[in-house]
Amino acid sequence: MQFQKTRGVVLRFIPFNDNHKIVKIYTEHFGLKSFIVSLSKSKQNRNKAALLQSLQPLWLEIPDDNSSKLNRLGEIRCAESINSILLHHTKRSVLLFLNEVLYKVLKEEQSDTALFGFIIQSIAHLNNTEGNCNNFHLVFLTQLTRYLGFKPVSNYDKHNKFFYFHEGRFNHFKSGDNYMMGEQYSQLFAQLLSLDYETMGQIFLNTETRVKLLENILLYYSLHIPEFKNIKSLEVLSEVHTA
Repeated sequence: MQFQKTRGVVLRFIPFNDNHKIVKIYTEHFGLKSFIVSLSKSKQNRNKAALLQSLQPLWLEIPDDNSSKLNRLGEIRCAESINSILLHHTKRSVLLFLNEVLYKVLKEEQSDTALFGFIIQSIAHLNNTEGNCNNFHLVFLTQLTRYLGFKPVSNYDKHNKFFYFHEGRFNHFKSGDNYMMGEQYSQLFAQLLSLDYETMGQIFLNTETRVKLLENILLYYSLHIPEFKNIKSLEVLSEVHTA
């Protein structure tokens, strides 16, 4: 069997039977792919299982066979260490949140090297961040929108003070419905849109405000991606972040 090499990040394990699990991996050259992984206790399988962790960047060999939806993995090896994340409680909680978000939005079996590059760079930034990373997930969500096709228009000013979810832009009038951010959170969201991982500490949020801003951003996601609901890791993420 011929194999092709690509990079990938692990998204999810799904039970298959007593001896196997299915692992979903988002790959650089082939999009989202599913593989069957043996649970036997051989050294080779133990080594593979050790690498198949949430959002672990990998080099992997996958079968050159587009006729099957489920294949066995060839050789895999670590592409980049995420030990700093795994050993840090807050970073680990952020990683699990990013993992769940990506699992809900990455559905296509097609290449998107720009999106893949953004994911890899984001994981590396999280791993290498030494200071406060409480705003990391907020910056990640705002920047991810550009790859998903609903990047907000950054037109906030003293007249356009309200962000409208459906339109993805700021407007000057206040609506009575629930499809806009209030003035306080619109201003914070506008500030957030101008930040990246290097400058994410420039927006100062207490715990309650950060949680409310996150809820607004997730509502924006859910209105543009109908199946984007029920983020289970949100509660854990809210508990570990402090001002």
